[in-house]
Amino acid sequence: MLDTLTLLVVAVIQFEIIGVTMLMTWFISRRARGVLGGGGGVAVVVALCLLPAWYLWDTGTATIAGFHWILLTLIVLVPTGILLFLAIQLVRSEAILRTVRITRSGQSVLGLSQVADAEALEDDLREAMQEAGQLYVHYQPIYSAETRSVVGFEALLRWNHPVRGLVAPMQFIPLAEQTELIVPLGAWVLETACAEAATWPEPWYLSVNLSPVQLEKIHLVREVRGALDRTGLAAERLELEITEGVLVAAEGGEISRLAELRRAGVRIAIDDFGTGYSSLGYLRQLPFDTIKIDRSFVRNLESDSSAQAIVGTIVELSRRLNREIVAEGVETEGQFAILNALQCHRVQGWLLGKPMPPEEIASTYFPPLLQEGAADRVLSWAENPGAAE
Repeated sequence: MLDTLTLLVVAVIQFEIIGVTMLMTWFISRRARGVLGGGGGVAVVVALCLLPAWYLWDTGTATIAGFHWILLTLIVLVPTGILLFLAIQLVRSEAILRTVRITRSGQSVLGLSQVADAEALEDDLREAMQEAGQLYVHYQPIYSAETRSVVGFEALLRWNHPVRGLVAPMQFIPLAEQTELIVPLGAWVLETACAEAATWPEPWYLSVNLSPVQLEKIHLVREVRGALDRTGLAAERLELEITEGVLVAAEGGEISRLAELRRAGVRIAIDDFGTGYSSLGYLRQLPFDTIKIDRSFVRNLESDSSAQAIVGTIVELSRRLNREIVAEGVETEGQFAILNALQCHRVQGWLLGKPMPPEEIASTYFPPLLQEGAADRVLSWAENPGAAE
C-alpha cells in the first residue's frame, strides 16, 4: 500500500509528464498542422496528452487497489483531461502561437479575438499558393534623383482573393512569416521577379524583399543562385532588401549567408533605415551595399527641420561608407526637391510611379523596339521555367 509521501512523489512525476506534454504540443503540433493539416495537428495533441495515462497503466501503477488507486487516478487523469480539452482547442486555433510569438520583424501579436480570422486567412493563403492567378507581383520604379530616370524596380507581392478582394500585405505577410509559408512564397516571388527583370534593359536592377524567416534557412544562397541561373538574370542586377532591425539581430550564420551572396555579386540593401537602432560601429561590419531611408523621415521633410537633418546625416553617412542611398515614400515635389538638394542618389514613391504589373513596365518605359522582344522572353520563360536564358 502506498503511503502519502509515495503518492506525492508519483503525482509530481505525473505532473512533470503533463508539463512536458504541453511543451511538446506547442512545437510538434505546429509542424504536424503544416504537413498533415489541422486534423493532423489535433491528432498529435491527442496522442501526446494521453501519454500520462498510458504511463500510469504501463508501469503497473493501475494494479493498485482501493482508495489510493482512486486518488492517484484523480490526481493524474483529471488534469490530463483538462489539458487534453484545452490543448485541442488551442491548437485548432493556434491561439498560443499567435498570442505569444513576436517575430523578429517586429510585427504586433494577434489578440484572441483575431485568431479565428487569422486561421481562415492562413487556409486561404495556402489555397492561393496552389491556384494560379490569386498571387502576383507588381513592380515599383526606382529613379535617379539627378536625372529623374528609371534605374530599377522593387518587386512587391500582391494577393487578390476571390471573396476578400485585395488583401493588404500587412495582413498576410506577417501571417506567412509566422507559419513559415513565407519560405516557398518568397522563393516563388524571387524566381518570378528575376524572370521579369531578365527582360529589362541593362543596367536596370531588381530589388526583392527578404524575410527574416528566409534569412534563417541554410539553403538561402543555393535558392538565390538557382533562381538567377534558371532565369538568366545577372547577379549584379539583383538586390535583396533586409530591414535594419532584422540585420542588427542577425546571427553569425545569417551574416555569413549575406556575405556569400555579396561575393557572388548580389547586392544587399538595408531597408527601413533609421528605425532599427543599429550602432555605427556595428553597421561598419555588416555586409551591405545600399541604405534605404525609412519613409517616416521622408514624410516630414517639408515641415520638420529635424527630419531634414536626420536624412542629411544618413545621406552623408552613406557617402562616407561608399554606399548607395535610396529614399522611400516620396510623394510630393517638395520632398523630391529636398532629397535632390541633399544629394540623395535614388528615390522611390508614388510621386514618380506606383507599383505596376509587368506589362505596364514594358509599355511605359521600354523603347518600342524592345517591347516585343521582352514579351517574347517572358512568354518563353513561362512555358519552360527550367531552361536558362
